[in-house]
Amino acid sequence: MEMHRKFADWYSAVSLRHDEKTLEARWKAVDQLAEGLKIALVPAVVRTFFGLPGANSYHEEIRNVAKDKDKTYVIENDGSELVVLAGGVIAAAVSTSSPIADATALAVSTTDAQGMRRAQRLQGVVDETSKYLVEEAVRARNVNIDSKALDLDASGLATLLGSKGGVAISDVNSVWTATETIFRHLIASHSKHAKSLVTVLNQIYQAGKEQSDILWWILSEHTLDGVKSFSDLTVAEACFWGAGDLADLTIFLPGPLGGPAFLHRMLRTVKAKLPGSLEISECIEACKLDWSQKLVAEIEVQQLPDLCPMLFGLAKSVEVSGGNSWITAFENLTGLKGNAKAAPVRLASQIYNELLLLRALAWKG
Repeated sequence: MEMHRKFADWYSAVSLRHDEKTLEARWKAVDQLAEGLKIALVPAVVRTFFGLPGANSYHEEIRNVAKDKDKTYVIENDGSELVVLAGGVIAAAVSTSSPIADATALAVSTTDAQGMRRAQRLQGVVDETSKYLVEEAVRARNVNIDSKALDLDASGLATLLGSKGGVAISDVNSVWTATETIFRHLIASHSKHAKSLVTVLNQIYQAGKEQSDILWWILSEHTLDGVKSFSDLTVAEACFWGAGDLADLTIFLPGPLGGPAFLHRMLRTVKAKLPGSLEISECIEACKLDWSQKLVAEIEVQQLPDLCPMLFGLAKSVEVSGGNSWITAFENLTGLKGNAKAAPVRLASQIYNELLLLRALAWKG
């Protein structure tokens, strides 16, 4: 893969000296690491990029590959270089559409936590993932039957007809053999064409279903399970309910481009004038224990406190059956403050993206 145009800038941003030869060697390491990137490694890559604990084994993998490409690589005090190399892997991963790119971009977004994580980061890398999420949200839902469906192999069939199936005709048996060859080709080509049409039509149906279901959910002004009217929720509580409902209605990853707007519309139905900001703890403690228990039972966040801080906080709150004794564990393991604030729609978007990230990380394709 060609070196990212801003790779040298990222080195300069962390005050690391570099020359053309060094950059080429480092990018070769990035290229190899990106090529071998698996879904299971995404959390480690993102933790390395943000300088968070819990990625030591991936640090060693980066060092081994970098050392292999350039014997002058210095391991001692290489924290800043690890950040740049992990950033390069992230940028390479999101350069093309894939489930790994979805997971990587979502993981960077959720770890950044709507700007609540007060830590230095290479903003250029974060911008690359944001750009991917925007473009992929549109691409994943833009299904064009003309470009996606396979055509019948008319030219191949014509060639076979012209050559009589590639069989020398000498008697009735060879005529039958040639005819069978031609029909087998026709059937195989038609089957591939029909299968591709079914796949594309299903994608078109799913895209329309996602849009219409989200529209009806918003217009209904009720939670997806029909249990509560939006107006019966508090704004803090609705951040979780709205994010959970929208995640259930989302068919394609990443979420639709209008995701934050849908959540904002839902929150405005809860209360016409929204507060300027809410604390993380307010949102978590506003959720009823039985509802929180049900959601937590459906998700796995214990190993991802830093990537899914809002869901992790809810899980810790469930562990202590409500109250605020969960906050200490939350702050120690997520690196965020329980009283960190953000606008309601940003908190709801954070929860929504965390739920989508869990789905992306569960991909087994």
